[in-house]
Amino acid sequence: MEKVILAGASGYFGSLAEHYLKKSGVEVLSAGRRVRSDLHFDLDLLEEFASSQIDGEIDVFIHAAATHEVDCVESPYKCVNRNVAGTRAALDFCVKNKIKKFIYISTFHVYGTDVGVINERTPVAPLHDYGITHFQAEEYVRMYTRKGLIDGVCLRPSNMFGLPVSLINFDRWTLIPFSFCKDAVEKGEVELKTPGHQYRNFVSVEDIVNVIKKISSNEINAEIINIPGVDTYSIREFAKLVQNVMSEKFDIKILVTAPDGEVKSRLFYESDYFDPESMNFSHIKEHVNQFCGHMIANGKN
Repeated sequence: MEKVILAGASGYFGSLAEHYLKKSGVEVLSAGRRVRSDLHFDLDLLEEFASSQIDGEIDVFIHAAATHEVDCVESPYKCVNRNVAGTRAALDFCVKNKIKKFIYISTFHVYGTDVGVINERTPVAPLHDYGITHFQAEEYVRMYTRKGLIDGVCLRPSNMFGLPVSLINFDRWTLIPFSFCKDAVEKGEVELKTPGHQYRNFVSVEDIVNVIKKISSNEINAEIINIPGVDTYSIREFAKLVQNVMSEKFDIKILVTAPDGEVKSRLFYESDYFDPESMNFSHIKEHVNQFCGHMIANGKN
């Protein structure tokens, strides 16, 4: 993998993925609506991108451009168009430009559950627009692969973490690896609105990029690949982790409050194709150390 196109490079995942790919020596062309993008890819102007022609050979197209879960709730019709039709436009662009390898960044939300063992053999049953539009996009990738137009892989990462490239335009404060640290530093308290017994698995963006590189070098081969991390916590346990880090590393006491409620079954998010432990995936505690420290050092903003 020497030269790739990364769609969605201005988003949280995309900006970090671009950083790690370039750090490892990969040439990255960004595709997005921002002015400094190498290729103009507006999810509201899909035909323009789908029919565009570029010069030179591209090894891999990584499609990470999509409407995230919060915007999918607020603008469901836009979400359907951007996530589903946007993926088809990216696929047509690859066919037109003879880019064979296509990697789609999907989500574990296609499964529609957060309890029990979840692997690639688990039936898909999305419960909201974010999950179902990603699954529909996956089906386009699989259809184009069946027709021999591309060689497509759909990745289903769990909850992502990693220090953002920049916090200036960062808009993913609803994600708990960031919101809990922010509340701990700014408010001295992490207040849960629910009992917090639901479980989440966490994987770093850097580790997702490492899986992408293994897929590109054919070390991992499959159409659908889960990307779990090594750490699984309940929401309440993660809040306690933030509390412990603030106390042990920064000598700052914070409160964690949550209403009582029924304990849920544990989540085991797994992949049939690799083991995150054997690949030395990152632990989220280091992210909490870094992110809380970054916010403290920068005056809580």
